[in-house]
Amino acid sequence: MSATGLMKPLKWFLDLFTGETDSNVSVERALTSAAFFYGVRKITNNFSMLPCHLYKRQNNITEIKDKHPAQLILKESPNAYQVPFVWKQQHLSHAILWGNGASYIYRENGVPKELIPLMPDRTMVWMVDGQKVFTTKPDRDDRFDLVTDMRNNPEQVVSLEDADVFHTMGFTVDGYSGISIVRMAANTLNIDTSADRHSMRQLKKGYAGGLMLEAPPGAFRGEAQAREFLEDFRRTHDGEDNAGKTAMLREGIKANVMAMSNKDAELLDNRLFTRQQIALWLGLESILGDEKSVSYNSLEQKNLSYLMNCLGAWLTQFEQQAAMKLLTLRERQSGYYFKVNDGALLRSDKSAAAEFVSKLISATVISRNEAREVFDLNPVEGGDVYENPATSSNASRQIEQDDPEDDSEDSTPSQPASAQNRSALEDTIRNLIKVESARVVAMAKKPSALISKVDKFYERWERDLADKFESFGLDRDLATKHCQESKHQILAIAEKNHGDEVETVLRNATALWQNRSSKIIYGGVQC
Repeated sequence: MSATGLMKPLKWFLDLFTGETDSNVSVERALTSAAFFYGVRKITNNFSMLPCHLYKRQNNITEIKDKHPAQLILKESPNAYQVPFVWKQQHLSHAILWGNGASYIYRENGVPKELIPLMPDRTMVWMVDGQKVFTTKPDRDDRFDLVTDMRNNPEQVVSLEDADVFHTMGFTVDGYSGISIVRMAANTLNIDTSADRHSMRQLKKGYAGGLMLEAPPGAFRGEAQAREFLEDFRRTHDGEDNAGKTAMLREGIKANVMAMSNKDAELLDNRLFTRQQIALWLGLESILGDEKSVSYNSLEQKNLSYLMNCLGAWLTQFEQQAAMKLLTLRERQSGYYFKVNDGALLRSDKSAAAEFVSKLISATVISRNEAREVFDLNPVEGGDVYENPATSSNASRQIEQDDPEDDSEDSTPSQPASAQNRSALEDTIRNLIKVESARVVAMAKKPSALISKVDKFYERWERDLADKFESFGLDRDLATKHCQESKHQILAIAEKNHGDEVETVLRNATALWQNRSSKIIYGGVQC
């Protein structure tokens, strides 16, 4: 929907943007608080660093849709002048500081093209006849000039429907507009910034505590001479430019430095208490410089608590807004959804991460290549197999290392399977099929060459598998039946699916091939 101009704005509406707020703490002044600035920057920076992906879930298969216009906006270019990190940081900072972060969704033929930030001090959220509406007064140089003629009418106020605005709000009472943390935490921020000004005044005095000069009797002839000495002393040693200078006292005069007063000590304690209050306003359980709050056994636990109690709420709202505003109803109903990858935030030290990944590999939850991806390493040949390296058979490892185009033969004679070793034999065949599945899935990375690669692979694989079956005391024809059924499924999947879908569907289909192992032993093939 295109933006439309409203009637000439009423005076009260313009006064709303230029008048003073109820609180005497502006956003600019609030950000001069080191603790508050640290908290806001931490949340917005962490939020902006986490990638947001568009997924499609269908038939129990999940895949990333990297080429969707909505994904391209959030991942590559939100608008013509901002990278994703900057736009997300600005968007969330508006939501935290003013209570509402809003960006106009500029569309062409219904396709989202840009997210143009709307400045929060010139944008309001309303509920009109049960419909959520945004009104904004753009500056004539704003990029918003793309969608409305502001040059001919610089006083124009623009009305936007909720469907055309990407909106993230802070804590809300009415359900459609967020509340500014700066306004709610005005008293706390006032105390913190006032304490900064008090400390600056103390610094300009040239010394932190009070100073008393003690003169012996008869040192001065009269009060006028004493005042003249005192003024000269202050002129020489008071002020920030004179701080640290060496002083000299004569005539037996002594300098007595006063200890810190109870009032000053109370001020220091109050600074720490104020820092803790600011952390509470922002939803942080701990803040830099506060060692008395919650402690954690590890950085991972600390980040997990931070994610659950603070950052997670912003991420969830962002995901839901992205799905509602950047996807069509049909896309949402067909399984499209956005998900922020918070894994980077939860990464622990490398030794702990390596131990965790090793356990997942042993439990066959992930493959070796999926584990390597966690550490940004390239995949290896045969690394897509889901097996426990500690229990996998030597036979499967040998086949996995062999090149399918190698003409060398490998057959190790052994005795026919008996009732006692059928279970072990079934595990060995299952591992061989795992190797086969991994090879097939790897071929699917280039769907255009899949058919030719499959024919070449099975020409060699069927012979090697038959040799293995024969060494186990099984009929060679069982290998032929198994390979024929596998090729039939691969060709059917390649015919019905296209592009990246081939690899995903084939991965799920080949995972079921291991069920054939028991039937192979007893003379049949189970699909």
